[in-house]
Amino acid sequence: MADGTLKVGTITTSSGSGTITLGQSGDTITIPSGATVAGAMANTPSFSVYASGETTCSSGAYTVIQYNTKEFDTDTKFNTSGYYYEIPTTGKYQINIQMRASNQNNAQYYYGIALYKDTSSGFGSETQIAFQRYLSGYGNHSYSPEVNHHLVDCMSFTAGEFLRTKWYISGGNGGGVYGNSSGQPRSSTWSMTRLIGA
Repeated sequence: MADGTLKVGTITTSSGSGTITLGQSGDTITIPSGATVAGAMANTPSFSVYASGETTCSSGAYTVIQYNTKEFDTDTKFNTSGYYYEIPTTGKYQINIQMRASNQNNAQYYYGIALYKDTSSGFGSETQIAFQRYLSGYGNHSYSPEVNHHLVDCMSFTAGEFLRTKWYISGGNGGGVYGNSSGQPRSSTWSMTRLIGA
Protein backbone atom coordinates (compact mmCIF):
# COMPACT_ATOMS: atom_id res chain seq x y z
CA MET A 1 0.00 0.00 0.00
CA ALA A 2 1.60 3.27 -1.12
CA ASP A 3 0.84 6.71 0.37
CA GLY A 4 -2.14 5.37 2.31
CA THR A 5 -3.24 5.24 5.94
CA LEU A 6 -2.81 2.07 7.96
CA LYS A 7 -5.38 1.85 10.75
CA VAL A 8 -4.72 -0.86 13.33
CA GLY A 9 -5.00 -1.27 17.09
CA THR A 10 -1.87 -3.38 17.68
CA ILE A 11 1.21 -4.22 15.62
CA THR A 12 3.08 -7.44 16.49
CA THR A 13 5.54 -9.73 14.72
CA SER A 14 4.17 -12.71 12.81
CA SER A 15 5.86 -15.05 15.30
CA GLY A 16 4.64 -13.13 18.36
CA SER A 17 8.13 -12.01 19.40
CA GLY A 18 11.21 -10.42 17.86
CA THR A 19 11.99 -7.05 16.27
CA ILE A 20 9.63 -4.69 14.46
CA THR A 21 11.23 -2.07 12.18
CA LEU A 22 9.49 1.19 11.30
CA GLY A 23 10.78 2.96 8.19
CA GLN A 24 14.17 2.68 6.58
CA SER A 25 17.37 4.69 6.32
CA GLY A 26 16.58 8.28 5.28
CA ASP A 27 12.96 8.18 6.45
CA THR A 28 11.48 10.58 9.01
CA ILE A 29 8.93 9.20 11.45
CA THR A 30 6.62 11.95 12.74
CA ILE A 31 4.40 11.90 15.81
CA PRO A 32 1.60 14.42 15.17
CA SER A 33 1.01 17.38 17.45
CA GLY A 34 -1.45 16.49 20.20
CA ALA A 35 -0.51 12.80 20.24
CA THR A 36 0.75 11.33 23.52
CA VAL A 37 3.70 8.93 23.71
CA ALA A 38 3.13 6.34 26.44
CA GLY A 39 4.95 3.27 27.68
CA ALA A 40 8.71 2.78 27.39
CA MET A 41 9.19 5.89 25.19
CA ALA A 42 7.48 8.31 27.58
CA ASN A 43 9.57 10.86 29.50
CA THR A 44 8.17 9.61 32.78
CA PRO A 45 8.34 9.40 35.73
CA SER A 46 9.11 13.10 36.20
CA PHE A 47 8.33 15.89 38.63
CA SER A 48 9.00 19.55 39.34
CA VAL A 49 8.57 21.18 42.76
CA TYR A 50 9.52 24.46 44.41
CA ALA A 51 9.70 26.04 47.85
CA SER A 52 6.84 28.44 48.54
CA GLY A 53 8.53 29.92 51.60
CA GLU A 54 11.90 30.25 53.30
CA THR A 55 13.68 27.31 54.95
CA THR A 56 15.60 28.44 58.03
CA CYS A 57 19.01 26.73 58.12
CA SER A 58 21.31 25.91 61.01
CA SER A 59 25.00 26.78 61.08
CA GLY A 60 27.38 23.83 60.65
CA ALA A 61 24.55 21.46 59.72
CA TYR A 62 22.67 19.98 56.77
CA THR A 63 19.07 21.27 56.67
CA VAL A 64 16.27 19.55 54.71
CA ILE A 65 14.85 21.98 52.15
CA GLN A 66 11.09 22.44 52.31
CA TYR A 67 10.03 21.85 48.71
CA ASN A 68 6.31 22.01 49.42
CA THR A 69 4.62 22.98 46.13
CA LYS A 70 4.26 20.86 42.98
CA GLU A 71 4.42 22.17 39.43
CA PHE A 72 3.72 18.61 38.21
CA ASP A 73 4.27 15.04 39.41
CA THR A 74 3.44 12.35 36.82
CA ASP A 75 3.35 9.44 39.29
CA THR A 76 2.27 11.32 42.44
CA LYS A 77 5.42 10.26 44.30
CA PHE A 78 6.65 13.57 45.71
CA ASN A 79 5.67 14.11 49.34
CA THR A 80 5.18 17.84 49.97
CA SER A 81 4.91 17.32 53.74
CA GLY A 82 8.08 15.25 54.14
CA TYR A 83 9.90 17.01 51.25
CA TYR A 84 11.07 13.75 49.62
CA TYR A 85 10.62 11.83 46.37
CA GLU A 86 10.05 8.09 46.02
CA ILE A 87 11.53 6.59 42.85
CA PRO A 88 8.61 4.91 41.01
CA THR A 89 10.56 3.18 38.22
CA THR A 90 14.12 1.85 38.07
CA GLY A 91 16.27 3.79 35.61
CA LYS A 92 18.64 6.68 35.02
CA TYR A 93 17.39 10.14 35.96
CA GLN A 94 18.32 13.72 35.08
CA ILE A 95 18.54 15.75 38.31
CA ASN A 96 18.17 19.55 38.47
CA ILE A 97 18.29 21.33 41.84
CA GLN A 98 18.67 25.05 42.43
CA MET A 99 18.60 27.11 45.60
CA ARG A 100 18.76 30.80 46.32
CA ALA A 101 20.22 31.21 49.80
CA SER A 102 21.57 33.87 52.13
CA ASN A 103 25.32 34.00 52.68
CA GLN A 104 27.26 35.45 55.62
CA ASN A 105 29.05 38.75 56.09
CA ASN A 106 32.79 39.20 56.65
CA ALA A 107 33.82 35.55 56.66
CA GLN A 108 34.58 32.53 54.49
CA TYR A 109 32.28 29.54 54.79
CA TYR A 110 31.66 26.32 52.92
CA TYR A 111 28.14 25.94 51.55
CA GLY A 112 26.28 23.83 49.02
CA ILE A 113 23.46 21.50 47.96
CA ALA A 114 23.47 17.86 49.07
CA LEU A 115 21.34 14.98 47.75
CA TYR A 116 20.50 12.04 50.01
CA LYS A 117 19.14 8.53 49.33
CA ASP A 118 17.55 5.91 51.58
CA THR A 119 15.39 2.78 51.26
CA SER A 120 12.87 4.20 53.75
CA SER A 121 10.90 7.44 53.90
CA GLY A 122 12.08 7.79 57.50
CA PHE A 123 15.65 8.37 56.23
CA GLY A 124 17.14 6.57 59.25
CA SER A 125 20.03 5.17 57.17
CA GLU A 126 20.36 7.84 54.52
CA THR A 127 23.47 8.17 52.38
CA GLN A 128 24.79 11.38 50.85
CA ILE A 129 25.12 10.63 47.13
CA ALA A 130 25.96 14.09 45.77
CA PHE A 131 27.31 17.31 47.27
CA GLN A 132 28.24 20.48 45.36
CA ARG A 133 30.37 22.37 47.90
CA TYR A 134 31.63 25.92 47.40
CA LEU A 135 33.78 28.30 49.44
CA SER A 136 32.36 31.78 49.85
CA GLY A 137 34.56 34.82 49.34
CA TYR A 138 35.70 37.01 52.20
CA GLY A 139 34.46 40.58 52.12
CA ASN A 140 33.60 43.55 54.28
CA HIS A 141 30.01 43.78 53.13
CA SER A 142 27.45 46.06 54.72
CA TYR A 143 24.63 43.74 53.62
CA SER A 144 23.92 40.03 53.70
CA PRO A 145 24.90 38.69 50.27
CA GLU A 146 23.08 35.90 48.49
CA VAL A 147 24.16 32.85 46.52
CA ASN A 148 22.34 31.04 43.71
CA HIS A 149 23.52 27.46 43.73
CA HIS A 150 22.89 24.48 41.40
CA LEU A 151 23.32 20.70 41.44
CA VAL A 152 22.93 19.03 38.04
CA ASP A 153 23.66 15.33 37.52
CA CYS A 154 22.53 12.03 35.93
CA MET A 155 22.26 9.04 38.27
CA SER A 156 20.81 5.52 38.42
CA PHE A 157 18.06 4.75 40.93
CA THR A 158 16.01 1.71 41.88
CA ALA A 159 12.24 1.73 42.37
CA GLY A 160 11.39 2.18 46.04
CA GLU A 161 14.36 4.39 46.90
CA PHE A 162 13.71 7.75 48.56
CA LEU A 163 15.49 11.05 47.88
CA ARG A 164 15.64 14.40 49.66
CA THR A 165 17.81 17.51 49.40
CA LYS A 166 19.63 19.54 52.02
CA TRP A 167 21.49 22.84 52.26
CA TYR A 168 24.78 23.09 54.14
CA ILE A 169 26.69 26.09 55.45
CA SER A 170 29.66 25.64 57.74
CA GLY A 171 29.37 28.74 59.93
CA GLY A 172 27.74 32.07 60.66
CA ASN A 173 24.10 32.24 61.67
CA GLY A 174 23.00 29.61 59.15
CA GLY A 175 20.79 31.95 57.14
CA GLY A 176 18.07 30.47 54.97
CA VAL A 177 17.03 29.11 51.59
CA TYR A 178 14.52 31.42 49.96
CA GLY A 179 11.23 30.57 48.30
CA ASN A 180 8.45 32.44 46.52
CA SER A 181 7.51 34.41 49.61
CA SER A 182 10.79 36.30 49.30
CA GLY A 183 9.56 37.97 46.09
CA GLN A 184 11.51 35.74 43.71
CA PRO A 185 9.22 33.22 41.95
CA ARG A 186 10.61 29.68 41.72
CA SER A 187 13.96 30.73 43.16
CA SER A 188 14.47 27.32 44.81
CA THR A 189 13.36 24.35 42.70
CA TRP A 190 13.93 20.61 42.25
CA SER A 191 13.03 18.53 39.19
CA MET A 192 13.86 15.05 37.90
CA THR A 193 13.06 13.09 34.73
CA ARG A 194 13.77 9.45 33.85
CA LEU A 195 15.90 9.29 30.69
CA ILE A 196 14.73 7.30 27.66
CA GLY A 197 17.09 4.68 26.27
CA ALA A 198 19.91 5.33 28.75
